[in-house]
Amino acid sequence: MSLAPDQLEHFQKRAREVGEKVGWELEFSTAPADPDIVGLHAWDSEGRGNFVINPADLANMAAHNIDLVLDLLENGTTRILRDHEGTVRIVDY
Repeated sequence: MSLAPDQLEHFQKRAREVGEKVGWELEFSTAPADPDIVGLHAWDSEGRGNFVINPADLANMAAHNIDLVLDLLENGTTRILRDHEGTVRIVDY
């Protein structure tokens, strides 16, 4: 059930575009050993970051869920912040 190349390109491009709007470098990625596992990684301007949506299986609608989070980030309902321990997280506003 891997993403087709055009689908993968769509998600990667969308993540980059939303990231530019919200001030984070976002990357939609697949696991090297299993292209059915996808996640969303965020970096700040200092190059620090981590997965904000942990890798999950496409069979569990992971790409759809990431797309929904990108919508929420884009419209300001959700934001990416660094918590008091320095971990990058997605939070609702």
